[in-house]
Amino acid sequence: MPAAVSDAMDQTRASRLAQNRNQLIGGAIGTALALAMALLFLVPGRLTKGLVRASYDHSFDLASASRPDIQKSGVVIIYMDEPSYRILGQSLSLPWDRARHAELLDRLTAEGARAVIF
Repeated sequence: MPAAVSDAMDQTRASRLAQNRNQLIGGAIGTALALAMALLFLVPGRLTKGLVRASYDHSFDLASASRPDIQKSGVVIIYMDEPSYRILGQSLSLPWDRARHAELLDRLTAEGARAVIF
């Protein structure tokens, strides 16, 4: 076998060995980081609780960035507070009177509501 061919084969082997060694090192580092993160979340502590709470807060922060502008949506949410129940003569612990439902639907329809959800 000519010397040039032998040198080329040796370089190819060396390159493959270096590539395999780099992949093994990268895999070991990734595995070690994954295990460290798993242990961090499995072992209870102040840092762990703080990180878990921060992860929940962060997800809500991201959700608010993509929240549509409800001023332009045309959706209206009506909330009945306790004084309103008393003024309308409705019990807080019983379902609404059907006549009151009908009055509300008539009023909302007259005002242009396309859908009403209770």
